[in-house]
Amino acid sequence: MVISSHIEGRLRVRDARLRDNRFREMLQAKLESLDGVNEVSGNARAGSLLILYRQAQLPLEKLNQLLGSLLGRQPDKLPPMRPKPKAAPAVPKMRLPNLPDLPKLSLAVNRRQAVNWGMLLSLLVSLAGLAVDSKRLHIIAGTVFVGIFGIHLLDKRKALVA
Repeated sequence: MVISSHIEGRLRVRDARLRDNRFREMLQAKLESLDGVNEVSGNARAGSLLILYRQAQLPLEKLNQLLGSLLGRQPDKLPPMRPKPKAAPAVPKMRLPNLPDLPKLSLAVNRRQAVNWGMLLSLLVSLAGLAVDSKRLHIIAGTVFVGIFGIHLLDKRKALVA
């Protein structure tokens, strides 16, 4: 059993036997039944357990002893506890007055959005032409749609050929 990391209220344990689903689920059930343990989640690929617990109710040393007895091994020495991460101080945003806060998009993104909107709107106009029985509107909007759809296919040709 290796304690890979721990901070107050959170402990990650790694062991090769935790890759076995039945063993890991049995250990999870035993740990979740303990007073002071909030949540236990396992990762079969990494062979690890993440244990979230209440430090006041279940001290880390006691949890380490319990893990050692459940795994049938001597508990490892506890590595030094990392300090709790501190939240970054809030930095006020400097804004110019009366200007909208718009995201800056690249030319390719703007073009792709224009093509997508053009296809959607021309398709809707073409369908509206059908709905109001206007053959001319349907043909013109359909032709615009096919043209924009051709541009779309040219943009996506690498994905289509692959």
